Amino acid sequence: MANVNTFTFSRGVVVASPSKERWHPGDPLPWTSSVVDGVPCPAGMTYQNCSRLKSEFIVKPDDVFVVTYPKSGTTWTLQIIKCLQTKGEPDTVTANLDALYLWLENISKVPDSCGPIKSVIEYLSDRPSPRIYKSHATYRMIVKAKDGEPPGKYIHIMRHPKDVCVSMYHHMRGFKSFDYNGPFSEFFDLFIHGMVELGSWFEYERAWWEHRNDDNVLMLKYEDLHTNTSGIVEKIASFIGIETTPDIITKTVERSQFKRMKADPAANMAWTNNANGRAEGATPFMRKGTVGNWKSFFTEEQNATFDRVFHEQLDGTGLEHEWEL
Repeated sequence: MANVNTFTFSRGVVVASPSKERWHPGDPLPWTSSVVDGVPCPAGMTYQNCSRLKSEFIVKPDDVFVVTYPKSGTTWTLQIIKCLQTKGEPDTVTANLDALYLWLENISKVPDSCGPIKSVIEYLSDRPSPRIYKSHATYRMIVKAKDGEPPGKYIHIMRHPKDVCVSMYHHMRGFKSFDYNGPFSEFFDLFIHGMVELGSWFEYERAWWEHRNDDNVLMLKYEDLHTNTSGIVEKIASFIGIETTPDIITKTVERSQFKRMKADPAANMAWTNNANGRAEGATPFMRKGTVGNWKSFFTEEQNATFDRVFHEQLDGTGLEHEWEL
């Protein structure tokens, strides 16, 4: 994984423009965003944060980065890792997932509890090994080992893009920071044109897919987490070097189930339900966690448009065979 130390076009935060029934290329974005490396990002994921990480963060060989396009199983995977690290007893650690596994690109200042002496990079780096981080970075953006140094490990989870589209719609309407309240018809246009959080799903996944056979990349699918949870748990444990027993696997599967996580304040993002977090009346952060919910949202016209763009973007890559549309 070669290091990329420079970014293309970036800009600061731009506040949301009013929503409309439909969105067209060239229209202003109806959600509050920044741009890093030409990619629309959430306001907290700034050029300053990302460029500082690329130049100053030192990747260790046993580092683990759980990297996903948003709404593709990030929280579920981190809960699995927490269960594995606690030998199937996640309740023995009361810290929430955001505190345990820092979102690298979204940390712009050191928490007050750490005192004034630490820089952001020191705060991010000062974690016990193996250090495990959350990330939504594109392949170009993600921190990598310097040339010639041993690489870290990357767990990448993909999800059916139509389910991602619907889940992200609720996600962006749910957080005040996006300041988005448009209809699904508008959001669909934004998603198709790659103008949502982290840009084009097609470009994002195509770039990561090219590295699916790298020794330090574990490529997983959200749908397989549903149909073969124990098998995926074993893969994750083996990849990050955690010894398991059948009992630990069984407990991890049980304690990372959606219903259990949704009721767990250390896993369900309840800590974001404050004045600066969730929008009033928003659906829960952990909404459904199912496969195929897109069928309740897409019109026939939207479905046909999505299928056309999917094949235009991905035919010939191998990714076009990963899901039934």
